[in-house]
This record gives sequence, C-alpha cells and structure tokens, in this order.
Amino acid sequence: MINYLIAPVSLFFLGQLGKTELAAGGLAIAIFHVAGVSIVVGLLSASETFFSQTFGGSNKFRLGIQVQRAAVILLICCFPCWAIYIIIEPILLASKQPPLVAKGSALSQSLGYVMQAATVIAYIFISRLYRKTWDSVHVELWHDWGLWFRLAIPGMLMSGLEWWVCESGSLVSGLRGEQALAAQTIINNIESVIYCTFPLGFGIASTIRIGQFLGANKAVGPRSTALVALAMIAFTTVINAFILTFARYQIPRIFTNDRGVIEMVGQSLFSIVAFQFVDSIVGVASGIIRGVGMQQVGAIVCGVCMYLVGGPIGLCLLLLTDLSVAGFWWGLTAGMGLESIIYVILILKIDWNDMCTKAAKRTEIKFVHAVPGQREIEIKGLFPIFQFIKQKTSIVAKKAIDHFTVVTLIHCDPFCSHPFALKLIQVFSKTKVENVVVHA
Repeated sequence: MINYLIAPVSLFFLGQLGKTELAAGGLAIAIFHVAGVSIVVGLLSASETFFSQTFGGSNKFRLGIQVQRAAVILLICCFPCWAIYIIIEPILLASKQPPLVAKGSALSQSLGYVMQAATVIAYIFISRLYRKTWDSVHVELWHDWGLWFRLAIPGMLMSGLEWWVCESGSLVSGLRGEQALAAQTIINNIESVIYCTFPLGFGIASTIRIGQFLGANKAVGPRSTALVALAMIAFTTVINAFILTFARYQIPRIFTNDRGVIEMVGQSLFSIVAFQFVDSIVGVASGIIRGVGMQQVGAIVCGVCMYLVGGPIGLCLLLLTDLSVAGFWWGLTAGMGLESIIYVILILKIDWNDMCTKAAKRTEIKFVHAVPGQREIEIKGLFPIFQFIKQKTSIVAKKAIDHFTVVTLIHCDPFCSHPFALKLIQVFSKTKVENVVVHA
C-alpha cells in the first residue's frame, strides 16, 4: 500500500494549488502508469509464478537464478517505456489536451521511486535475506527466456488491459474539461487506495501461498487458500462501502478545495461503491491465477470483459451522457462484474494435482552435472559450455580436483566443436581437452 501511496500523496499537494495543477498531475500519473508501471508490473507476473513455485521446491538457490533472469529482462523492457516518456508532450497536444495540462504531464515522481528502490536494495543487503536463495551470478539466467515470456506477456495483458482501460478515463476526461479531469483523477486515486489495502494484499498473499504449495507438490492447500482469500475479501468490501457512502463529500477535500470538483466526486462515488466490490474479487482471483500460472486464460478473460463490455459502455456514458465521470465507472463495473464471475468459476474448476505437475516442470533448471574425479562430460549446446566453465571454476576453487579431461561433446551444433569454443573451455576453466568426439 505504501508503494502505491506515492501518487495520491503527490496529488494531495497538487490539489491545494488548483484544479489545473491537479489535472496536470493526474494526467502525468495516468501516463506514467499506462506507458510504464503497468507494463513492468504485468511482466513481473511471470516472476510471481516462478518465484513462489521455485521457493516452494527443495532447491531454494534456483530462486536466485529466477531473480537474475527477471532483472535482466525487465531492464531491457524499460527502454521502450523511456522512449514514450521522452516524446509524450507533443502527443498530448495533438490529442487536444489543454496546453498547461500537457506541459505538466511531462513531470513524474521519479525521485520517489528511485529512493524506494535504493531503500529496498539496501535492506536486502543489510538484512542478508539473500543468503538462502542467492549464491552467485549464474549463466543459467540466459536460459528459458521463452518460457518466462510465455507467462510474462499474457500476465502483462492480464493486468495491463484492466489498468489501461481504467486510466483511459483520465485521458478521455480531459476532453470534457479540467473539472471532469480533476474529478476523475481524485476518483481514480481513491479507488487505487482501496484496491491497495486489502485486494492487492490478499492477491499477493494468495499468489505466494498457492505457488509455494504447488512448488512443494501439495495439492490440498491451494484450494483452501483460494476459498479463504475470496471469502475474506468479500467481507472487507462491505466495510469499504460504508466508508465511501457516508464520507463521499469529505474524502475529496483531502485532494482539493474546489467546490465544483468536490460535488462531482461526491456524486460519482456511488459508482465506486459498486466497482470496488467486483474489483476486489478480481484482484484476489487474479492473484490466484498468477500463483497457478494461468496468465494466458486471465488475459483472454480480461480482454473480453473489459474491452467488449466494460470499456465501451463506460466511455460512451462518459462522453455521451450527463453521467460524465460516474458513467465511466458504472460501465467498468459491468465489465468487472462479468470478469469476477468467470474467474471464480475457473478457480473452482482447477485440477490442483495437474497444477502441481506443471509447477514441477516449469521451475526445473537444467545444469551440467560434473563431480570430482570425472574424466568425461557431455556438453549439449552453447550455454552448457559456459555452465561447465563456471562449475569447473567453482570446483577448482574448492581444490576438489586439479583438472577435468573433456572427451565427448554430443548433440552439438557446429559452434560447440569449433576451436574457439574449445579454447574457451581450456582458458576459462583451466581444463585440458584431450579429445573431441562429435556425434550427430
């Protein structure tokens, strides 16, 4: 929750300056989320699956390899996001956003996120949490990128499609004036705070708990975890509904003193009462889906419900009726309600024994095994050569043996038997190559 409070806190101060500043900040945050955070968070859904299921297994050091792989991939994926941020102002002006709003939207809360990242990394090193899951940098981080992306891309769509359609309200509301955009900004952040209290927490806990059960090959625990999480979140939505209903004109005053904006937000919060109920169920159900590794199914369900039902209805009500901002959220409620029903049905029909088998295959990391005294080793492909080099270096450092003698390379591509590849083995692993037999 603290992580997601960076945006609402910024808007609290901007709202005291005026509705133009509030609108500009809201648009900036919407763009930051749509073009950056939603993509990264979506891609990280693959890590949620891999991390929890790997940690539930017997070899915790495999988790360190998963972390290394995810860090490299996400760093590469950030470059397109940065490119969008650089050119965003002329794009907004071309879409007929107010000039002052477009100018302000170029600003972001980068410093807050940088400090957050630095603090988390420092805590990990100081507390030494990594000792159980990290031994060193592994070349295996370059393996199985395809498997990672098979979960990451659907995961990005699963969370991103929902996130993008919600943030589209901020972009489109600007066409109805600064007051509507300011009201949409406040409502969007109120809903975000609600989501980040219990739904996000229960969703993350469900992902971790279910993933660990599956990684440990326990088929009984996941079902009970899923049912308890769904029951608990349904209870918390009732509490949120009472707070939103009776404080609907007091909550907007946290963000702004503009009476017109406060009135519009107060009238629109009834739609958020209904939306937060179905959104909370979807939030927990999405966590269960990620823990299982069913991101592909989740992406399809989200795409159909939000882009064929929720989004079109909401945008039409926003632009074509007097409901304005409230109409947008009523439309999203319809789409999210359908999505929550489908998710619950899918979860009740999951074959947990089959999911345990898939988790074992998904988290398996293949190594080149060599033991002290071994005189022959089979190396398949390019990356296993580097695996062997690293393993051999580790063995030499422990003084377990003086040297290996590699005599066989099987199922190899032309590069593996090339003199350059053999030179790599000899130089970096200090291994004498006496003979090479290449088998087709």
